[in-house]
Amino acid sequence: PHALATNLADILPKLAAPIAIIRNWSFSAFYLFAELWGSVVLSVLFWGQANAVMNVNEAKKYYPLFGLGANVALLVAGSFMAWA
Repeated sequence: PHALATNLADILPKLAAPIAIIRNWSFSAFYLFAELWGSVVLSVLFWGQANAVMNVNEAKKYYPLFGLGANVALLVAGSFMAWA
């Protein structure tokens, strides 16, 4: 990746930051996975708990509401953080 990044830096000098990500791809991948880990674990724990306390008929009824609630919560949290 270093040779590719050097060649790209010569051709596209204004894209230094994305080229640096390519050059240091292992650190970038570690950062990405470290940031996503908390969200993934929280999601797995939530759905595991939901599966443990609901039967199939309740799951058919409530799981779409959980998904809708999660998406609405993301929108509200983003709006709140932009406002705060």
